[in-house]
Amino acid sequence: MLCFVPFGGEAKFIFALVSYTIYCLAYTAVNTPYSALTNRLTQHEASRSSLSVYRFVLAIVGYLIVSTSADLLISPFNDKQLGYVFAVSCFAMLATFLFLACFGMTKERVGAEEDVPAPTLREMLRAVTGNGPLINLSLFTVFFYIAYTVWMAIAIYFIKYIIGDEGFTATFFMIQSAAYIFGTVISEKVIAIMGKKKMTLVALLIGVLGVLMQYFVAGDNIWLIMSGVCLFSITLGMGFVAMWSMIADTVEYAEWHHGVRSEGAIYGFFNFITKIAMAIGGGCAGWMLDYYHYDAGMSAPARSVVSIF
Repeated sequence: MLCFVPFGGEAKFIFALVSYTIYCLAYTAVNTPYSALTNRLTQHEASRSSLSVYRFVLAIVGYLIVSTSADLLISPFNDKQLGYVFAVSCFAMLATFLFLACFGMTKERVGAEEDVPAPTLREMLRAVTGNGPLINLSLFTVFFYIAYTVWMAIAIYFIKYIIGDEGFTATFFMIQSAAYIFGTVISEKVIAIMGKKKMTLVALLIGVLGVLMQYFVAGDNIWLIMSGVCLFSITLGMGFVAMWSMIADTVEYAEWHHGVRSEGAIYGFFNFITKIAMAIGGGCAGWMLDYYHYDAGMSAPARSVVSIF
């Protein structure tokens, strides 16, 4: 629906906006209980960190599968529109099957035997608004997701105009993904050694060093540029694992502090925060391009992009 809009002009924008909103609502309706499953599987803190590692490693594997197989599904069709519809339909059916299999084959071990009434709306609000660790984690998440979204949004322009080689795009993101997976995998062991908070602070320091190296030190040296990219990507991997394992801990805090166990309310609120942060990050990237008057049709658009970096 989003890729092939049957209308033109303002109706085209409205159609895309409505269809994308429906898609986001459907995604959130699935992702919130999926995220909350972590707390229903185990109360062991280290095990929740391990679950987060598996979740994000396999997420990037799924991303790589889709990005590499899409063209294989589209290329047999002479009509590219039909090819895209076929490819998206295949991915949608696969995703539906996997989600159903996930929820059908997963056994909730925490609270499954307890005969307790569902929390009231007031109790759920108290579990969120009276949850200091959740509020602190949400503030961190806002800035983390903004940095991540802006970096990803302008990466393609960085490759095209700063590195100067569009053919390097696939290699760039392959290396970035490998570094992200590395950061995700080592995070479990690092958490066991120094804890989630200290690991997050160390990861942020590594990320800052990576960004400084990529944009201000490397110059035209591709090895230094990619070293900075890898350092920042390691931070992303470690940060996402720490973030989503800590949100599980805030559920336990609410149960201890308020006597209410409300995974749905807490994860729903946290997912809302991530969506807001990603919207701000995407907006910031667009505002920067607009502020520096980027126009892909200009004879020298690189000048405005260089101003951003």
